[in-house]
Amino acid sequence: MRRVSGSIGLALASALAFASAARADDPVPLANCKAVPGDYYAPSAIRLNKIGTVLVEYSVKKAGAPEDVRVVRSNATGDLQRSAVSLVKKMTCAPNDSWMTSGGADKRVRVNILFNLKGFDESAAPLDQSAEVITITAEAIFPRGGGR
Repeated sequence: MRRVSGSIGLALASALAFASAARADDPVPLANCKAVPGDYYAPSAIRLNKIGTVLVEYSVKKAGAPEDVRVVRSNATGDLQRSAVSLVKKMTCAPNDSWMTSGGADKRVRVNILFNLKGFDESAAPLDQSAEVITITAEAIFPRGGGR
């Protein structure tokens, strides 16, 4: 089982928590982005017992999907980085009027995507303490203490 969860202002539904992402720039009204259910933990990373964090940055210029999605920093493998970018690209955003009128469309939004495996003593930690967190958890094939 793979599960996506977030940290702040979240509503849990069907093993998925929806997160409103924090801004990378000065505080402005929320872009109101929500994660979409899916299997985002790369199977190869599960097989190899890989965990890690990917800090992703994007723009919200209008309702719909985030734009200009890119990895800012990561301690995760390439397959987990691709998974994090896929998660963000599939998010749905419904920015409120104040987001658009206050220059939100010109801002960059950051979110930490944490990949953790159940049964491991080690877990991924945020790379940017000021950004929101979305955690993706999978069942380890061969659980053990420690991760990477």
